[in-house]
Amino acid sequence: MIVQVTGPASPPPWRWGLTFFAVAWDTALQDHIPHQVLARVSSWDLLTSFLAMPVGNALAGPLSEAYGSNRVLVVCAAVLFAAGLAPLALRSTRRLTRRAEPVAPPVPVG
Repeated sequence: MIVQVTGPASPPPWRWGLTFFAVAWDTALQDHIPHQVLARVSSWDLLTSFLAMPVGNALAGPLSEAYGSNRVLVVCAAVLFAAGLAPLALRSTRRLTRRAEPVAPPVPVG
């Protein structure tokens, strides 16, 4: 039995890491992307994040049949692990900080 001590609206403990990442990611986007293109950048971010899911689902069955489930799962885990570490190779990612001032708001036209 899992007891939540943080309140009924909070995510379960196994989702805390994802929740923290989502807040940090959205904050980084809002701090470093100009307001006039933030919606476009956010929509491309979501599109590319979710685009691989149906492709992976379509390939999972045939690859498992051809190579075996265990091998496919291990390769997928290795790819996900490498993809999670890859951004750390960039110095700009490791040194990402919040700006002292927010990105300038858009200038009204007209």
